[in-house]
Order: sequence, then C-alpha cells, then structure tokens
Amino acid sequence: MSVRLALYPALFCSGAAALLYESVWGRMLHRVFGVGDLAVATVLACFFLGLGVGSGLGGRWAQRVRSPTVAYAALEVGIALWALGSLVALPELHRAYAALGAGRSFGALTAIRFALCLPVLLPPTIAMGATLPVLVRATSEWRRALPASAADDAGWGSEATWLYATNTLGAVFGAGVSGFYLLPEQGARVSLIVAAATSLLAAVIVVVSQRLAAPGWSMRPARRDTRQKALAREIVTDGSLALSLRVRGACAAGLAAGAGSASLAGEVLWTRVLRTIVQGTTQAFAAMLVNYLLGIGLGALLADRVVRGRSPLRVFGACQLLLALMTAFSIGAVPQLPRLIVLMQGTASTIPHEPWVLMAVSSLLLLPLSVVLGTSIPLAWQMVRDDGEHAARQAGRVLASNTLGGLLGSLLAGFVLVPAVGLQLALYGVITLHVLMAAFAWALAGTSPPRRLVGVLLPVLALTCIVALRPSLRLAWLLDAWHDAHRTVISGPEDSDPCPSDGDCGGAAVCIEGRCNDTVRFLREGRNTTVTLLSRDGTSYRLFNDGRPESGFSPGEPGFGRELALLGALPSLLAATPERAMAIGFGGGHTTSMLLKGPFTRVDVVELEEAVIDAARLMHNTLDKPFPLDDTERTHLVFDDARAQLLLAPPATYDAVVSQPSHPWLAGSSALYTAEFFREVQHSLRPGGVLVQWVNLFRMDIPSLRSVVATLLSVFAHVQCYVAEDSSFIMVAGDAPIAFSEATIDRLEANHALRRTLEAVELGTLVELVSVVELDTEGARAFAGDAPVIHDDRPTLEFALAQLEFYADLDELALDQALTAIPWLTRTTLDALPDSLRPDAFLFRAEHVRNRRRALTRVEQAMDATALPRSDRLMLEGTLAELRGDLSHALRAYAASESRDAADRLDYLRHVEGFDRALLEHVATRQALPYNAAHAMSACLAVGDPALCRAPLRAAEQLDDVDDDALETAVRAFVEGGCPSLLLAVEADEHALDDPEAAFRALLCAQGAVPEARIRALQEHVVAGRMRAAAYERGLARDAQEGLNLGLAMRHFAHTLRYDPRDGETAASLARLLVQAGQQDRAQAVLARAHAETRLLRDARGAVDRAARDLGITVP
Repeated sequence: MSVRLALYPALFCSGAAALLYESVWGRMLHRVFGVGDLAVATVLACFFLGLGVGSGLGGRWAQRVRSPTVAYAALEVGIALWALGSLVALPELHRAYAALGAGRSFGALTAIRFALCLPVLLPPTIAMGATLPVLVRATSEWRRALPASAADDAGWGSEATWLYATNTLGAVFGAGVSGFYLLPEQGARVSLIVAAATSLLAAVIVVVSQRLAAPGWSMRPARRDTRQKALAREIVTDGSLALSLRVRGACAAGLAAGAGSASLAGEVLWTRVLRTIVQGTTQAFAAMLVNYLLGIGLGALLADRVVRGRSPLRVFGACQLLLALMTAFSIGAVPQLPRLIVLMQGTASTIPHEPWVLMAVSSLLLLPLSVVLGTSIPLAWQMVRDDGEHAARQAGRVLASNTLGGLLGSLLAGFVLVPAVGLQLALYGVITLHVLMAAFAWALAGTSPPRRLVGVLLPVLALTCIVALRPSLRLAWLLDAWHDAHRTVISGPEDSDPCPSDGDCGGAAVCIEGRCNDTVRFLREGRNTTVTLLSRDGTSYRLFNDGRPESGFSPGEPGFGRELALLGALPSLLAATPERAMAIGFGGGHTTSMLLKGPFTRVDVVELEEAVIDAARLMHNTLDKPFPLDDTERTHLVFDDARAQLLLAPPATYDAVVSQPSHPWLAGSSALYTAEFFREVQHSLRPGGVLVQWVNLFRMDIPSLRSVVATLLSVFAHVQCYVAEDSSFIMVAGDAPIAFSEATIDRLEANHALRRTLEAVELGTLVELVSVVELDTEGARAFAGDAPVIHDDRPTLEFALAQLEFYADLDELALDQALTAIPWLTRTTLDALPDSLRPDAFLFRAEHVRNRRRALTRVEQAMDATALPRSDRLMLEGTLAELRGDLSHALRAYAASESRDAADRLDYLRHVEGFDRALLEHVATRQALPYNAAHAMSACLAVGDPALCRAPLRAAEQLDDVDDDALETAVRAFVEGGCPSLLLAVEADEHALDDPEAAFRALLCAQGAVPEARIRALQEHVVAGRMRAAAYERGLARDAQEGLNLGLAMRHFAHTLRYDPRDGETAASLARLLVQAGQQDRAQAVLARAHAETRLLRDARGAVDRAARDLGITVP
C-alpha cells in the first residue's frame, strides 16, 4: 500500500478514536463535575478549544516538519498514551475537585472546573486537532511533486476534502460503536482502551506503509511549475475579480467560523428538539450524532464534485441559502415526527425504543441538513487553494476558525438564545446567520455592483418569505403528543394552537379538532430542559420536563400521591437525628414540603433547571398553597448536579438524603443509581442517617429492579423497600438497622403537620405505614440475589431500560411473581414492632394486597416467622381465607377466635353470604361482642321476624356504636310496631333506606299499605340501591380477577348476581372461573339461572349463550 493511500484508513481510525475519546472522557468528567449545564459546557469548551487550537497550531507546525507522516504517527501515539494515562489521572481529578471546591462560590467552582479540565483535555485535543493539517501537508507535497500534466486544477483542496471526509466518516463509526455497543456492553474504561488502541493502529498503518513505500516517494518540498506559481498568486473567482491569498484566507476563515457557528448551534437546537420527541437516552444521542457526522462526511464529498469549474464563493453562498430554506422546512415538518414514529413502530407509542427507529427519525431531520452543512469546510479550502506550499497552514486556519466558531455557536445557542427567546426563535436566528453568510459570499463573488446587490437582496428576500410563512415547531403540542398516540396519529398538529414560549402562557390551550385537553399555564425553555405546566379545570396541574411527567397537584388534600407523601415522610420517621436533609430534584416541591413538616431544621434542595422552580411556584401560588422555598430560614436552593454537591459536601453532613431523580433510562439521570453515587451519599451521611431513593416501576423490568436493589445493598448494610402505589418503588437505606418501633410512633404523634398529611393518604398510623413495606433487608437480599451491581463505568440500568417499550410497566403481578418465595417481612423486622400493633400490621397488609393472590401467600409466610397470640393468629387465618374466597375456612377461624375483630367479620360474612338466621341465632350466645351491631340489625330486617331483632338491638345498646343511627331507629320501630312503624321510621329519615335490606323490607311492608306513588318510589330506591351494590361488587370482582385472586373474584361475582341476576356478562365470567376451578356443576347452575333471568334481554342472553358454548355447557 502506498503512503498516500494509507493515510485514508489511518484518518478513519483517527476519527473513530476521536469520537470515542469525546464520549468516554465526557462521561468520566461528568461524573466528577456533574451534568449541570455549566459543568457540561466546561467539558465541551475544553474539548473544542483544544481541537481549534490544535488545528491552528498544527497547520503552522506542519509547514516546518521534515516528515508529516512521522509527525502524524507521533501525534497518534501521544494521544493514545495520554488516554491510557487518563485512566489513572481521572480518579485523582475527582479527589482534587473535592478538595479544592469545598465551600467555594458558584463562580469559583466554575473556574476550578475549567482549571482542572484544561490539563486533562487540552494536550490530547490539541494533538487531535493537529492531525488533519499535518496530513494535508503530506498530500499537498505529493501533489506538488506531480508534473503539470498529471495535476488537476482543483489544487490541494480536493485531496484535503477527501481526507476530511474520511476522518468524519471514521467519527461516524466511532459515534455508532460507542453509543450502541462499547459503552452499553463494555463500559467506559474498556471503550477508552479501545480508543487508544485505535489511535495506535492509525500510527502503525502510516509508519508501516512508509517503510514499505517505493523509494521514489518523498515528502520533501517540490519545485513549482509555472501553472502552480500563477495559481499561488491569485484565484479568479468569477473571471474578473482577483483576491490576494491573504484576503482570501481571511474571508475563508470568517465564512468557516460563521458556518461552524451555525452548524453547531443548529446541532444543539435540533438535538434539543429531538430530545423532546425520542427522549434523551445515550442511544438517542448516538443516533443523532451518527446522522449529523454522516451527513457532514457525505457533504464534503459532494462539495468536492460540485465546486469543480465553479466559483467556491458562489457555491458556498448557494449552500448557505439552501440551509436557510431547509431549516425553515424542517421547523414546519418536525411536528409530524411523532405520527411517523407510531407508524414505524407499529405500536401505540410515540417514543421509540428500537435503535433502527431512533436512527430513522434522526436521519429524516438531521441527515439532509448535515449533508449541506458538510460542504462548508471543503468550499472554504477551495477559496484559499494555491500550489500547496501553504496548504497545511491554510487548512489548519480554516479548521481552527470552524471549530472555534462552532464552540461559540453551541454555547450561545444553549446558554443564551434558548433561555432568552426559545427554540423556535433560536432556529430563526440560525436561519438568519445562514442568510447573512450567503449574502456576504455572493457579495464577494459579484463582478459588478448590480450583481453584488442581487447577491445581497436574494437571500434577504428568502428570509422575508420565511418570516412571512412563520413555520412553527408547535412545541406545546409536541411535548404533549406522547400522551395519546391514537389522537396524535389521527389528528396531528394542524389544528394545535401553539403556546408562546415566554413562561406564563396566559391560558393558551392545547386544542385538537376543537377540543381543548389541557390549558398550558406555563412553558419555558430553560438551559437544560423545556418545562411545561398544564391545568385542567383550574383545579389540577401536571408538571412536565421535556414532555415527561414529573409532578403535579390534584384536587383534595394533600394534592399529591401516597408515594410522594411517603418519600418525604420516611426521613423524619427513620433518621436517627433528623436535623439536616438534602432533596435531590425539586419537581413540584411536595417532597421538600414533607421534609419541612418534619423536624428538619435545614433542607438543601438541589435542582438542575431553574424553570422547574418557577413552574412549581406558579402552581402553588395559583392554588394558594404554601411554597416550600419561601421558608428561607430552613431551605437552601442550589442549581447544580447532585453528585457534584455531594462530592463537595464535608463528610457526615446530612441526616437524610432524598433522591427523586428523573427517569433512569435518560443519559445523566442513570448516574444517580450507581454504586459510586450511593457511596457518595454514604460518605455524606451522619451515623444513623438514611438515603430514601425513588425508583420508577414504569418502563421497568424485574432484572433491572433487582440490579438497583443489589447495587444499594452493595453499599449499605440495611435496605427497606416500599410500594405505596403502582408506579413507584421507594427504598430506604442506611448502615444502622431500619425498623418501625415505639420511637417511630412517638415521632409520628409529635409531628402533627406530618401526621395530618399522611392521614390524608391513609398512611397516618404505624400499621398503615408497615402495610406498604414490600421487602425488609433480608427480603431485599433474597430478591437481589446475584444481580449485577450498577457502576459509573457501565451504567447497565440506563441501557437496559432504554431498550424497553415506553409502556413496558412492571405491574404488581409481575412483582408478586418475582417475590413469591420471599416472606412479606422477616422475624427481625416483625419483632421490632410493638407487640400490640403486630396483629394489626398483618391485617392492614392483607387488606392492602387483598386482590393479589401471591402477595397474600407472602403474608401467610411471614405469619410463620413470628409469634402471635392464638386469638390473633386465628383472626389472621380467617382474614386470609376470606380474601381467598375460602368461606368455610374463614367462618371456622373467625368463630374460634375470641377477638372482637373476628366477631365483626363473622357477622359480616354470615350476612353477605345469606346466613342471616345463623347470624341472629348466635348473637345472644357468642363469647366476643363485635365492635358494632349493624350487620346483625341488617340481617334481622332481611329475615323479617321482629322477634329476632331484639338481640341485635340489645347488642347495639351495649356497644353504643352503630355505624348508622337511622338503621337502628328503623329496626327498633320494626320490633316495637312491625311494618307500620317501620314505614313511619323510614319516611321520617330516608337514610335508613341506604341499607339494601331495610329498603327491601320497607317495600314489602308497603304493599297494600301506602299509596301507589310511594310504592313506586320505594321500588326505584330498591332497584337503584341494588344496582349500586352490584356495580360495587362487580368492580371488586374485576380487581380480584386482575390480581389472579380467583377465589375472591368468584365470591364478588356471586354477590353481583345476587343483586342483579340479569347481568349476563357477570354470569359468564363467574361460570368461566368455576370451570377453571373444577366446579362444572356449579357453573352449569349459574348459567342456567342467568339464561332464565335474561330471557327478555338480548345482549345479556347472548353473553350467557356464548359462555355456555365456549365451556361446553348445555343450558335449558
């Protein structure tokens, strides 16, 4: 292989390695400095600064080296050695930042980050930036050595373009491999070693090829012929206007800088737009980068062909004008992407999870733009082409200008334009920059004043047309499109009313086909994310971050869910000395509010995005709720990355850390689920301190959840897990044992505000809190098993969840199945509970999981692990049997127990199952009185014998605790005066008719005794009451069926038919369950009765007949 040809695979390797370095060093440094906007900007600035300086210096240095190929090889070896050394240096940087940054101001921290980042990134990036100019020198010398007959008029620019395109395509390969394979599968350290090996391979390719090259091949300066000398003196851009090389160099550098600024600003803005659609996963960013770089590489090759025989200035101007038009078109086309994603995936989700969909969506938006953007540098090189004597210097100057301009554009776009004017106007700014460069290039290319005027006016006219058409991103609609994929596909954004991007939207609505779903009360495009606040009917609010739900307020107290109440309350109840806490992520402010309701004297709130705070404040103020950050004496707000703040915190600073990060499949958020993060938390906790960690159960699977628990257990000695509602998994971790005890009760009683809020979500007592515990430490260890621990080097959680479908939720059934063999609580945890509360804890837990068969089994397993009094154990056995639908076992256990709770349940079961006479016969003889006599009194009305009602009345008088005074009055009237008195009683107080048996007895008594109108009113009351009861029982049956508790489902379906025997669907459901349970005869009886009851109801009869056919049952 000749040396010239060897340069191309070498540069391909250089490009691939450079993108690997950028990805890996970026991730490693973000773990040190955090993922806050200024921290990320610091790393980006150092990287691009090095590349720009390297290009400029490399171009000058390349003019003086004797062998450019050897110089290139030396650069690649140096980069590789530096990369390998960084594996050792970066951990020291972590410690240095912690030592230097502690207690510093925000400005000082930024300076320290920059000062620490420069020595790490500047040397290798300067070397990377110098590689291309050095090889341009090599190829230009080769061209100069050619005879005039063998050379073409394209000059060194053509060869440099091919080198540049090859290097860029190598970067495409590096971006794809790092994002889709190396980082997910091998981790950052292995990826960095692979990058170093790739750099060494590039050096080896060039060195070996030079040693094998023909003896006549030389890199020494060649003699220039007359044609080359003429080309060196001037370039004629249009046949009459000649520009000196110095002027052309300045113009080319300026245009390259402008193109770089527009290019990187556009990349930042379009990435931000796409992030709201496809979400910001590592694979999504990799897909965007691959398409962007691929387009630039292809565009460079296209430029080399298009510019031949044409003025590079005119082609450059045409390309810039084309970019302005394409950007405007893309703005208008973006709102259609969610519809396209649904069609490509074939699922009702606008959020892609498959790599090919990510690539396709990114390519549709970025590839056409980047192809045209890729022409900029080759065209700038053609503007300064000469005989090749100064090729390296000119190439380096253009590259340096383009890189530094890109750095400036990216920083301005992300930190100035988006927060100031929003994404859409920022993109308009990019369009304007393209137009200005087109006008400038065409003005330079003009051969006369009229031509120059036309060259200026044409782009301005195009800009005027774009502004007049006003293409819109329709950002408010775009952010809400994921919520209803069917609506998105069918209706699209055409009728969507966009919300102004000025924060408070003044009530603009997201309207589709004339229907306004929500009112957009707030929309602000911050430096990190786009924050929206939607309101429905002015009573409920939902807060979104880049379109992802984060928090909100609902009607009623406390206005937020059980999971947030629990997340904020557990630190106050379980930390040894709750004095100082850190809240990671503010959201709607509910967790911070809960912490302030506890005994904490200081709460440090760490939030990345300022707009989140403003949206939450608006939400609180609108609903007249106290805003937690207004308590300035106890709260301290910091806008930064949580890990950076923990790193800078002195040891043993906090008593509690509450981590409620955004979704862990997002790049950046996953860093708050690694062992290194948990160690940083552990380092910051005082003795007896706790970490309370939120984990999503949506877009989650069992292996990933096991890894999270295993990771937490690899750091902390004790872990407890809670599931208060079906979307959240809350973990409490500490080095001291975590248990509910008498001290917990004392704290709960002492904190009145905290207890009132917990009572509003039915967690106000110790047994209610214990009922939502899913795993204690021993159970968590059994669940985690040998699951892999998540590390910063390879955050497997992020990559695993990104591959799941957006609606792949981990529901309670899947969790129950994974936990089946693990008792609900172990002896250690149960023994820590006060003896008097232990039975109630079991009862509340059983009721909490009443519909979930496997969860009930875990409760039973836990009963075997602790000592309980005989009466309480029988009560619990009866409860579990009842909840499984085992009626006979439940009745025996309740009857054998001596507890009043058992007596209550015994009365209830006998009444609802129709054993009213047996209930009444045992009222006077039983040993334990129930807590109330309502069930017995309702039973006596069902039987209709006033004499049997005397015992329930005596029990009610003894207890003086009846749920319904109106019912007691009606029963007393029935005992004393029979039907006439009962009718008078229910007429005096119709609340008695709320009891179905009282209403039915009154209807029977009314026959022939009251006017027909009154009978009809009672009939309507009875029918309405039975329909309500049937609907209630039907709902309970469906819930139990979903939880696979089929015994309980059959009980409730049977109750439904008792109230509404003409419900054909319920009869069919019950028959199917009976056949499944092996009760064929009973199923036949159910269908036979339903068949008779539904003879006049076609739909109900059809459901019964279908079930009979399916089950092979013959009904008369």
